[in-house]
Amino acid sequence: MTARKTYFADTVEAAMAAAGRELGDDALLIESQPAPPERRRLGAYEVTFEAAIATLPQPAGDAPPAAGPAEPAAQGASQAEVLRAEIAALTAMVTQLTSLTAPAILPKELLPAAALLAEADVPADLALALIAGASRRLGDFDPGRTVPAEQVRAALAAEAESRLRCDPGLGRQGASRAAVALIGPPGAGKTVTLVKLAVRHAVAMRRPAVILTTDTCRVAAADQLRSFSAILGLPFEVVENASALARAMQEHRAKELVLIDTPGFSPGEWEMAEHWAAMLEGCGEIESQLVLPATMRSSDVRRGLARWRTFKPSRLIFTRLDETPAAGACLTAAQDFGQPISWLCAGQRIPEDLAPASTSLLLQLLLDAGGPRRPTLHDSKSARAAAA
Repeated sequence: MTARKTYFADTVEAAMAAAGRELGDDALLIESQPAPPERRRLGAYEVTFEAAIATLPQPAGDAPPAAGPAEPAAQGASQAEVLRAEIAALTAMVTQLTSLTAPAILPKELLPAAALLAEADVPADLALALIAGASRRLGDFDPGRTVPAEQVRAALAAEAESRLRCDPGLGRQGASRAAVALIGPPGAGKTVTLVKLAVRHAVAMRRPAVILTTDTCRVAAADQLRSFSAILGLPFEVVENASALARAMQEHRAKELVLIDTPGFSPGEWEMAEHWAAMLEGCGEIESQLVLPATMRSSDVRRGLARWRTFKPSRLIFTRLDETPAAGACLTAAQDFGQPISWLCAGQRIPEDLAPASTSLLLQLLLDAGGPRRPTLHDSKSARAAAA
């Protein structure tokens, strides 16, 4: 006999921790999905678990004495709590996979895929969905037959590819010109990415362009971008408020490309971030693209996406792909955010270390994380074509 219970939480890891406390460590993760709008106030995710009867509460007659009043919850999760949540997530995934090892349900060749996805920092619920999807793609098979590793990898790649969308580009569809604001957390690489885009889509293509910055927060941030603009021979302007932004957009209305740099807002600066989000949206023609470093943990990506939705970004850019063997954050963001990926960056070279996003390259980064040779942006056909 089993019982199911659904939890609402801001992260899947938090739901797993709650299920572990109430249902026991043997609780199985059954389903995870974004919470419906009418229940979003309870948490960003709706996660369902199943517990064996041995872990269910005992009848009232056998119940142990009730505990005293709970102590007030501490503000924020401690490092130990975060670690326990991650262990609970991994335990849930392994337990669930163990329950799928019967030959009639899952070929044993898919079990190493769990370790591969864990190494790539793919969250437990998403890894389980990928493996279950790959199993469905493999279809019926003879339990006595060994499924070739290449066939297993192809099924896993096809399932991951179905959850990725790539759409390289700049600007809103149907707009008379391309106006793009790069947004994202501090240290994501927005400024260098903007310069790479300026070289490739303005200088190399001889398009009239202008570079704007709203970043008056970091020391010398405007000076750095001003120097880059001078080297590229492009006009540059600092805009400090909504009226200055509107005026600059009007003054440079003849420019075919407008690239806008923004500050990296931390969680403690979100009131200012919401202010700038409203300013960018007020201009109407500006498209926001969210820049995220691939070095972020998937759990941090999930926590941060809710905040960055304030800017209503229509595409994702991933940077610092050369600094991590795990591309799980890219897949997590693309899956949870539901927006296409436009550009990939892997290094400081301008503009060589920028490539249009492609599913083939992202799958290489995801599935070859432990390989002897890490794929680079220049391995992809699309990257070589764009650089030509």
